[in-house]
Amino acid sequence: MEDSLNNGDDWADQFLQLQGYHEQKAGLVKNLSQQQKRKICALIRDTGFCCDVIGKLPLEISELIFQQLPVYQSFQCRRVCRRWYELLCCPSTVESVLRQWYGDSELALRIPEELSRDEKASIKAEHIHAYRTGRAFSMMTGNWSVDETWLSLHVAFADDILAWIHDRGRWICLLYVEFGTDYCLVPPNREILNRIAVSASMVAATTNSGKCHVWKLPLASHEPDHFPIQLMSAFVQQIEVSGSSLAILHALPQCFSNKTKVEITTWTMGSQKTIHFSAKLHRRHIGFINCIENSERRIILDSTGTYVSLFEKTQSSMYHTRFDLKGQIQSQSSLDNVMSQLNEFDTSEICDSSGSQSSDGNGCSTLWSFVQLQSPEWKCCGDLSCTKLIRIRWNSGLDHLEIRSDVIHGFGSDLQYTDLFYWKNVVYFRGRKRVKTANLELLDLDESTVRSAVMDLIDTNFDPVNIDLVNTDSDGADTYKADFSNSDFLGNELFLINISSSGFIVWCFDKNVIMEKRSRPYEEEMEFRRGVTH
Repeated sequence: MEDSLNNGDDWADQFLQLQGYHEQKAGLVKNLSQQQKRKICALIRDTGFCCDVIGKLPLEISELIFQQLPVYQSFQCRRVCRRWYELLCCPSTVESVLRQWYGDSELALRIPEELSRDEKASIKAEHIHAYRTGRAFSMMTGNWSVDETWLSLHVAFADDILAWIHDRGRWICLLYVEFGTDYCLVPPNREILNRIAVSASMVAATTNSGKCHVWKLPLASHEPDHFPIQLMSAFVQQIEVSGSSLAILHALPQCFSNKTKVEITTWTMGSQKTIHFSAKLHRRHIGFINCIENSERRIILDSTGTYVSLFEKTQSSMYHTRFDLKGQIQSQSSLDNVMSQLNEFDTSEICDSSGSQSSDGNGCSTLWSFVQLQSPEWKCCGDLSCTKLIRIRWNSGLDHLEIRSDVIHGFGSDLQYTDLFYWKNVVYFRGRKRVKTANLELLDLDESTVRSAVMDLIDTNFDPVNIDLVNTDSDGADTYKADFSNSDFLGNELFLINISSSGFIVWCFDKNVIMEKRSRPYEEEMEFRRGVTH
């Protein structure tokens, strides 16, 4: 035996000859001395073993396994071995992994056409990783003066255009966040503006005197095309634009609070024709004959600007009616008694800005959000730090209302006191742990985890956007002093914008978008952190 151990190959041959004879193998090992066992262990340690179970599986099963990984990890796994690289570069595997995030929708990412298919997939994976971990590639900051009381009504964002009404309400400011160009629009007679909406084709704002001013975009000259619209009522609750279409939801005056109809105004730049129509509400009479239950209402224009959807939340149910721009009903849906069911538990409505989002990237628009703490069914499991996030959404693809519930484990923060921004299955919000320095946090609904956004941990006291619209200190130098303890969110697939009454932050999640006014120190710090992480 000693001679056999000196020759590893001979000893291995003896074991191979005993293949299938377990008792003989066990007896052979049992008769070895401790010195012989140590020599065998040393021989095994010096021998490289490669047991790739996944690589030996059928392609279909390997794809199913890799789909369980987070997207960015599935691309990191390409470095394991040649077989894994081949599997993860297979078009069917890559597309199935990316489809979980992108679906079949068109991408707004700036991906160079000359790149290979594999390189394009890697860029998409980096984009997903950046959005889901709070690691934006670039950042821009700026100061402004916006009325805090009407923050969500005085600021709008769409198609990379940030628009806002100045604090005095007498002019509009536009900022193209990618190129850093800015414009100022002044309505005739310097009328007081109260609400604003923007798209790639137009910017529109309503006035206290019952008018709506529309400017055509892009601004090709110093005297842009301007269209004044006379509204049927000076009471405006919401203004929406999409493409070349405009829709206005009129508020119910206090003296007509018992009305069972609401007025809607539509206008298109092509026809320049204004249409007013009435929409019937579902509010019911309660108690006394002249007493009608309260309801909340909001509208959404579809992405093509062809239809306007009216949503109503009563004390018991929720309703959806879709109209064409002439006021003809196209479809209807409802969630009966959903509010009654929510009120049975310890459920609080979140006063967030999600209603201003036309879409969350999944073809759905979150209309109302609710948070439910320590539901009775969780207490029996001993988990007292759970939070249930309940959303009422409009699915534009299926054209109906739906409910989505997500349970967040180990999270006891009061979400009802903050503003939420939804994109895909990621939620950004400002924590309320400290009043002045509310941390930017993100909630991953797929993993039910909450973490701090890395991009907000980097010092932002530098490089405010250097445009004429921002405030300056006494020396004339730009300063960044915005307080985001009370703030809202805007954004899309490329940008996340955090706005407050004194300033804004723009984060970009596309590495190929080079913002002209970006912060160079931020980019250097993020590049350093990525290097440390890898």
